[in-house]
Amino acid sequence: MNNPNHILEMEALFHGLLPEDRDLLRKSGREKTYEKGWPVVHQGDDADAFFYILEGSAEISVQVQDQKTILCRMGPGQFFGELALLTGGPRSASVIALEPSRFSVLSKQAFLECLKSRPSLAMAMIPQLVYLVRDLTEKHAVNALDTYGRIRYFLNRLAQPRDGYRVIEGQWTHADFGRLANCTRESVTQKFQELRKGGWIRVETRPRRRILLLRELPDRF
Repeated sequence: MNNPNHILEMEALFHGLLPEDRDLLRKSGREKTYEKGWPVVHQGDDADAFFYILEGSAEISVQVQDQKTILCRMGPGQFFGELALLTGGPRSASVIALEPSRFSVLSKQAFLECLKSRPSLAMAMIPQLVYLVRDLTEKHAVNALDTYGRIRYFLNRLAQPRDGYRVIEGQWTHADFGRLANCTRESVTQKFQELRKGGWIRVETRPRRRILLLRELPDRF
């Protein structure tokens, strides 16, 4: 179940877009700006737009009863909102801006016209949709693990090969990991301390914040 390549897979999906497809998505929508923390779409709302990220980043999550599950974080050149437009159903997830961000927002009609005029764009949507469904299914299975097992899973899942280590870049706080792993921030802090003392991870803050996985994480504590 531990698959550290998921984020790399998602990056590959988005980077598979042709330059002509990216230009079309930029030109076919109206530019809209969101401040940090602002909601972009709400789970359950009617869908009337497709979003292409020009600048900044966004977090996509789903809420099932009282449990929030973060699906992914996206950045420039990535997109969301296509599922509800293609199926005609309500929004299946919520999206917030993680920082001041700019989007190209396409109406449903403009989005469908883009798909008709660029078959390559339509084909690029398919693997992303399959990925998101598989990802959500796997995350529900992870909930059966104990607290450390869930934290370990997401550390492995987010880490990318870099500088001879597996590295998690960005401002991932203990509270973020708590939401991912469905546990308290205090539990994440405790497990991180144990992992740091055991020499499994190192947290760096300069020149930028990142978490280094120094060796294979233990199965359990």
